Amino acid sequence: MKTKLLSILKDYLVPVLIALIIVNIVGISFVLGESMEPTLDDKDVLVINKIIPRLTNVNRGDIVIFKSTLEKNRFSNKILVKRVIGVPGDKVEIMNGDVYINNVILEEEYTNYSYTDGDLSLVVPSNKIFVLGDNRNRSEDSRSSRIGLVDKKDIIGKAVVRIFPFDNLELLDNIFGLE
Repeated sequence: MKTKLLSILKDYLVPVLIALIIVNIVGISFVLGESMEPTLDDKDVLVINKIIPRLTNVNRGDIVIFKSTLEKNRFSNKILVKRVIGVPGDKVEIMNGDVYINNVILEEEYTNYSYTDGDLSLVVPSNKIFVLGDNRNRSEDSRSSRIGLVDKKDIIGKAVVRIFPFDNLELLDNIFGLE
């Protein structure tokens, strides 16, 4: 009897537990649109780390996937992919087409353009982040009142690997989130 119970646990419970752990730690996300070009392209498939944003802070430069208030359809909201530009306590300014973090111009080799539209100055409050798309001319992001600052609780995960298309397979971040 005891052996049969152990066999059942081994055959059924262990795979279910492993699946639950994987589903809560790792996820898949799809890029829809051009807002993250040239870093990410429309229809790219990403592996995301769901646990790191819950255990630690996201960092400037991270690519995050988050729930927005934009309506996808009448049943759900859009999930967006953007780059973290400002973290809690950062002073973010956009002036004359340049982005400044804590009064220092942000060097951004990942953007399509050297000009960032907008005129703003704010300090990122605790539990929020400021995000921008890499393709600033085609991105609705924290500059927009429709998105604004992103609450940390709305972060689904951090992009770590582009897995499709296969010829663009690329590590986007440290998989374990360690510096």
